[in-house]
Amino acid sequence: MSATTPPGHPRPDILLGPAETETLLLAATRAPSLYNSQPWRFAVGPRHVELYTDASRQLRNADPTGRSLLVSCGAALFKLRVATEHLGFHPRVRVLPDEADPALVAVTDVGHRRPHPGGLAGYYPSIADRRTNRQPFTAQLIPSSAHSAPSRPGHIRRSATWGTPRV
Repeated sequence: MSATTPPGHPRPDILLGPAETETLLLAATRAPSLYNSQPWRFAVGPRHVELYTDASRQLRNADPTGRSLLVSCGAALFKLRVATEHLGFHPRVRVLPDEADPALVAVTDVGHRRPHPGGLAGYYPSIADRRTNRQPFTAQLIPSSAHSAPSRPGHIRRSATWGTPRV
């Protein structure tokens, strides 16, 4: 504790305390992944979260190139961004920031808290509603009405027959 920080108050240089860390990691680890392999690891600092691939969880037969592993990590990164904005932070994401460490997928830096959550925060309630769909994809085309649907949270409703956005 510095001389300028009153006792009982959080340190101003630490934005990600235990409660924030738990919220962020719980959201990120609810991301979908190939065969539920969850091929990611996280490291949390006072003002950032690092996302790493976990090569030991790569499914070599189903994903020999590691492409699905990276797609899965991308899903975790998106959930992390949603939770970060839900907490009122404005995340700055650096993707593949270190050529010397190919396992480091992204670093999410947080700055000061804003008085209002960011635009992605509207997706936060849906993180807990994660569902698994093991049905095969069909060759059926997506209706053209879905191509121009708005992408802002709260402005989309699902069609019972297609599961695609409708305005």
